[in-house]
Amino acid sequence: MSVVIQVGKRQYDVGPTLGVGGFSEVKRGIDKNTGKRVALKITYTDGITSQREMNNQLRSVQKEIKSMKKLNHQNIVRLLGYDLKCVVDGKNAIVMVQELAPKGELFDYLMHTQKFDQPTAIAVFKQLVNALGFIHSKGIAHRDLKPENLLFDKDYNLKIVDFGFSYIYQKGDNPRTMMRTELGTKGYMAPEILDHSKYTEKADIFAAGVILFICLAGFPPFQDAQTNDWWFDKLQKKKYRLFWMAHERTASFSPEAKNILQDMLAAKPDERLDVEGIKATVFMNSPHHDKTALRAELDGRKAEVDRQKAEDRAKEAVTRDTFQEAVANYMLERNPDERLELKNLVQSNLRTKFKNVENAAGLKAVFVDLADSNQRLQRLANLDVNEIVLDNVPSLSCTMRQKDIEKVLGVTEREAKDILKELDTSSVIGHIEDYDPSLFQKLQDVDDIVVPAFDPYYYKTQAYKTPASLGLLVYAVQKYLIKKGFSETVKVSMETKTHVPTIKITGALDKTYEIPVENDEGEIEFHEASMEAPLAMNLCVFSDPDSVNNIITFSNGNVQTMAEFKEIEHELTTNREYSLLASILAEDPVVNSETELFNAQEYDATLLTETDEALDKLVAEVVEEN
Repeated sequence: MSVVIQVGKRQYDVGPTLGVGGFSEVKRGIDKNTGKRVALKITYTDGITSQREMNNQLRSVQKEIKSMKKLNHQNIVRLLGYDLKCVVDGKNAIVMVQELAPKGELFDYLMHTQKFDQPTAIAVFKQLVNALGFIHSKGIAHRDLKPENLLFDKDYNLKIVDFGFSYIYQKGDNPRTMMRTELGTKGYMAPEILDHSKYTEKADIFAAGVILFICLAGFPPFQDAQTNDWWFDKLQKKKYRLFWMAHERTASFSPEAKNILQDMLAAKPDERLDVEGIKATVFMNSPHHDKTALRAELDGRKAEVDRQKAEDRAKEAVTRDTFQEAVANYMLERNPDERLELKNLVQSNLRTKFKNVENAAGLKAVFVDLADSNQRLQRLANLDVNEIVLDNVPSLSCTMRQKDIEKVLGVTEREAKDILKELDTSSVIGHIEDYDPSLFQKLQDVDDIVVPAFDPYYYKTQAYKTPASLGLLVYAVQKYLIKKGFSETVKVSMETKTHVPTIKITGALDKTYEIPVENDEGEIEFHEASMEAPLAMNLCVFSDPDSVNNIITFSNGNVQTMAEFKEIEHELTTNREYSLLASILAEDPVVNSETELFNAQEYDATLLTETDEALDKLVAEVVEEN
């Protein structure tokens, strides 16, 4: 039974989760009267136990609503309605109804389809600049610009989202207010914010400059806008030659691109371009795609990536471990309507028998079965089971190895080896030489976790279908890291507290850069510099509502490791030598939906015509009630 909520005069069927963050999640909503789709940003208040946190959350929503009510622009996601006293699935919540942008995040295109050429970058960036100019003209600073907050609608119009950190710094003819709260996302925060200084909307310009750099290079310009960062230090000191020499070891930039980036990433705000200055640059007036060409380019990029991945996955693997080989072969023979569950694939009949031993008669029956299946174990049929401590027998079902088998069952070394071979034989895929009972035991329970349905509006440029269960997916990722030698510094964990089960890959990778150094004679020499970069990959797992498959999507939690993310994601999904996952992916692609969306012009949102004072009064009522 679907959840239905009321926002203003409209009712919505609440669909699957499209995104999660902090206390909020974004779900797809369907209008009960028209059948058209919207995005429902839901902030649950039941789970907030601190009055201070409740007040902070309400103030954030209050600022977001006030900002979005002022912003009617084609490159800004429209607020369609809101309710501060909503009930969602029995829980108190704040709900904001917004336009749906079904073509996904700019970040996904940069992460999975590589950097943009200059005509594509300009076509995308012009939309961001136009929206930013409109926002600043209304006296509003966004304060959290990043590629994850830039979405594409169905026609590839760029849309700025998430005004939770926004600030109205100028109201009417009143004096401008300087901002001082340190917020935003590291890597995009202007130096004046990091220095705890007062700042203006020029901080948005700096963040936009970082975004443009990533569009053109496929990686960020620096770690943080602070003097201890080698790359930012060169920008701050205007040693542009060294800055570009370092980056042009792996990317290329036109002269006009370098000029606009230097002026947008200026360390001092008064030296930084404003929106009108950006629009007047040579770069922004260089040849670029129109809307039709941009759509074709972005659609084509995904198709090309899909084709290349399919080719790479089809290449024959050099070596595989026996479990991977067995699963890959089983994939070819299985019924297409059958799930690949780890607990079934690794289920050993003998381990199950030992696990269920409760008395001497039960153990005797196991020994008789072993004697029947293996001629070298004939002696076991006549073994006196009364001399065996029965309490130790069930443990053979999980972690005990050869020496333990000899000790517990009182058998010879040769007999223990034969029993171990039987223990490590799956009734589904046969004998597994590298059977890992302790790991398999831990992961079999993961198979039972409920996976939510995938919604076609949770759009990622790279999403994969697989019949593999959640436990098998975790195992595949863990084995990949072991084979690649990452397991000492990079760990796999399973996050199930959120709505969407997520396989998290976290740790640190050593990165080596070649950076230019100017000697006393003014000559440039390249030196190696090492840096430890945090890796944060998330694999979200959904069920496919139309088949037995699960659907997995990849996202990156750290912009500094974009290159490493791309390499790991590519190998996990294509390299069958190292990755079991590459062997168990389905061939049919995940398709984006094209159903009817609301647009702001046809939406009757009476709440949005209320004054800010009415909103303030409503917020005060909610505070008092809580």
